Amino acid sequence: MNLDLNFNGLTKLKDWWQKVLSNFSIIETECTETRNIAENACTKEQAQAYVAEFAGSSEEYMEAIEAFTALYNQSGASLSALEALVGGRLPYTEETSLDADEVTENGVYVCASGAQNTPTAGGVLISFTSVLSNGFQMWFTADGSGIYRRSTDGDWEKTDAELEDRVEALETAGALKSEVVFGTYTGDGTASRTINLGFTPVAVEVCDEMGRQYQSSGYGIFGGIAVTGHPCASGSSNKAIEIVENGFNVAYNSEENPAKTNQGSITYYFIAYKNGTVVEV
Repeated sequence: MNLDLNFNGLTKLKDWWQKVLSNFSIIETECTETRNIAENACTKEQAQAYVAEFAGSSEEYMEAIEAFTALYNQSGASLSALEALVGGRLPYTEETSLDADEVTENGVYVCASGAQNTPTAGGVLISFTSVLSNGFQMWFTADGSGIYRRSTDGDWEKTDAELEDRVEALETAGALKSEVVFGTYTGDGTASRTINLGFTPVAVEVCDEMGRQYQSSGYGIFGGIAVTGHPCASGSSNKAIEIVENGFNVAYNSEENPAKTNQGSITYYFIAYKNGTVVEV
């Protein structure tokens, strides 16, 4: 930088001022030139080409996309969540209508509704060159239903499909899991009595307060297990435990090997299974 510093305290004011203006002009010119060089070191087209090549070939970049996807999901998987994540650092274009097939430039496009060739009618499209020219696109649904990736074959694939499959499998397993209710009742000595549960169980297990379920030598059946359609009984007319609507029946009689699941003043414990499948093998 060639500045004119040839002045001192004896320099006349008018001459000093001219030198200052000249030096300032030199500084301004060289700063502008430096900025222009920096800004033009990589043109917009060069940057787009680089991003497209990098995005398609870099494993690290795809890991970053996946990490962003996870963060997006944790933030609520919505358009507002995406805007909160990117803030003002990621410029985007708002579109009243959007056709993903016609997007040819890199960018972020927000379309509240009316989008075409996208998984949903509203969402955010992140496009890295035209999908028809070896680029790819990401679609963030406005309703939070998922994130999709589109490659050169033109098909959209949900990036969280594997997670949804796992959730569905867990929900299916949860439906098969039986809910269990524990309880007690005190026998009243009547021949037949219904223990009302408010639901019809698929299985019930009963024992008395001493843990007995059966004792020979004339004592009888103090408990046992009954399942739907299969009572716990020593005979067709001697049913100690039988599942009925909204609960199960217990009994007390004096026959041989009698049912004693309702003997007077004895406390009984039971486990009732609300749902599940009875398997007959």
